Amino acid sequence: MSSHRDTTDSIGEECGGGPLGIDSDALVAALRKELVTFKMELVPAFVSKTPITSIRREPALSIADWQSAADNLLKALQDDAMRSDRTDLSVIDSHRLMRLMTRNGQAWWGAESPLPFEIVSKYCPVLSLLDSERILTDHEHVGLLVPEIKSWMVGLPIRSLVLHNSLSLVLPLLVDHDLEFVLNATTSVFWRDQLRIGSSLSRRAQNRVQLFLNGPIFSHVLNNALLHVISAMANNQFVLIRRLVDHPNLQGNYTGLMLSKIFETLQSKYTTIANLRKQVKPTIQ
Repeated sequence: MSSHRDTTDSIGEECGGGPLGIDSDALVAALRKELVTFKMELVPAFVSKTPITSIRREPALSIADWQSAADNLLKALQDDAMRSDRTDLSVIDSHRLMRLMTRNGQAWWGAESPLPFEIVSKYCPVLSLLDSERILTDHEHVGLLVPEIKSWMVGLPIRSLVLHNSLSLVLPLLVDHDLEFVLNATTSVFWRDQLRIGSSLSRRAQNRVQLFLNGPIFSHVLNNALLHVISAMANNQFVLIRRLVDHPNLQGNYTGLMLSKIFETLQSKYTTIANLRKQVKPTIQ
């Protein structure tokens, strides 16, 4: 574990009121709001956009199934003796704990790289400026390199596998730092603009790229990227996920996994808060 911590991004050793005095009641209130948003807005929108052929983690769940799962978690939040060992709260088999930090005096859910540093940095050489322990344990330090990461990403050839993989592996790391860029980068319109602005390709080559941008392969790439971006947004930008219900690339092969990813985070927040209330320091497993 890296020993580096600054004053705006810290993990506390004491859990009396939460790490560094984090108010668990405030965390419960925020989670309740997120669950209501999930139940009333996200579930109907995402289920209606899920193709029959979409990849799924579990058998297809109806709107009623997801809303019932949300209701169960909402009821559990009303129990003063929140239990982290309950197995009846979710259709998702997850016991992941999340990392709590303070950021400028506010509670902040620590985001993690979706894959080991060695794999992520393979696609983004800018990340080699950070040591592997730091990016795995302290995502906030990625914020120091946001301009360099964005510049590197928009400079990649649009048809390259490096860009396609980076949209799912690297782009989600920027969610808490430049959300507008992240959301723009999950649309083909953004990449058409990049092609028009900075391309040195011949007109014929540009036309081929335009056809690629309008085709099913790139749409699949962006749908996969959106899955990971939404998963990252569920940490600290949850209510903004509602902005994506009309996203042009929401519907695709990965749509069936999106509600699972979102609810896994909600369940993990519940488990972490329950442990916090028992004065058990949150960790990541």
